Amino acid sequence: MRVNRCIRQDKLDAAQEILDTMQDKKELINPLPDKLMLQVSIHLKQGQAELAALELEKALFQETNRVHLILSKLLDAELASGETAIAEIIAEKAETMVALFDMWKYTGYTASYQIASQEMDADKILSLLEKMFEALMSPWQLNESVLYHRMAPQTREIQSKELLSYLLKALRTDPDCGYLREHPKYNELIAKYSEN
Repeated sequence: MRVNRCIRQDKLDAAQEILDTMQDKKELINPLPDKLMLQVSIHLKQGQAELAALELEKALFQETNRVHLILSKLLDAELASGETAIAEIIAEKAETMVALFDMWKYTGYTASYQIASQEMDADKILSLLEKMFEALMSPWQLNESVLYHRMAPQTREIQSKELLSYLLKALRTDPDCGYLREHPKYNELIAKYSEN
């Protein structure tokens, strides 16, 4: 999206201009009944319970991921405001949400990682990275979740090996990770997961 590109390039005025011209989806649909719920009601009346459940699984999956992203950005804002204690509570809620809604185990560690990165706590970061890498090595089985089992066959599998490779490369080359490379456990961690 153009807004994200402008933000990454520090062209914040251009990003704001684009954003100001966009309509908010919530404003467009707020006065209307929820189309999904109406469609689900129709499916149920037609005796198509499986289709209704599939539509609801997809919606739940999208909404939980969106809420987790909102929590992540709220955590960033609290850290930027110097409110680390509040950020830690938000991280706990984000982790609870991951377990509650059968989200990818990897996602459960990202909020704590944000805080550890802000604090430049190498011990905590390397411990979290170990858990994150381990989660990347274990495939996320949507079909085992009661919340998403119908949508599992239609869902593209997460390319966890590619994500692992990307993270390892960032740890090796990102100047912001320099202090991690000085930690005694760093090389052991990199070597262990570079083999996979």
